[in-house]
Amino acid sequence: MPSGTESSDKLGGGFWLAGLIGLAPLLALVVVAAASVVLTIVARQLTIGQGFFVEQRITALVLGAGLALAAIVYVIGCVRTLRRARAWQAAGDAARAAGTLWALGITAVLVVVPVVVAVLLPQHPAR
Repeated sequence: MPSGTESSDKLGGGFWLAGLIGLAPLLALVVVAAASVVLTIVARQLTIGQGFFVEQRITALVLGAGLALAAIVYVIGCVRTLRRARAWQAAGDAARAAGTLWALGITAVLVVVPVVVAVLLPQHPAR
């Protein structure tokens, strides 16, 4: 007589493992953004003594390019993860698809919240 634990273990394990797979785009975004900040620090150290405007221009260019690359990597990661979730759903593995989609939703919220907070907080303190 089946106890029911096998199906619940399979359901729960697939859901949580897929949830970790759904967080992969966020991990990629964090890694590329951190590498961008490190490269910006290195670029600033290499341009010391060349004048403020040269340093400012080069560090802004390096940081901007790195953050643009981070955005591209994030979008590509989300698209690939959505395709994987669609394939799991088509194959009948609803638990994995649901875990992936929940994790992607959490990832989107974690990416959007700092932007919303920056927009809503006043940039100039009260006098």
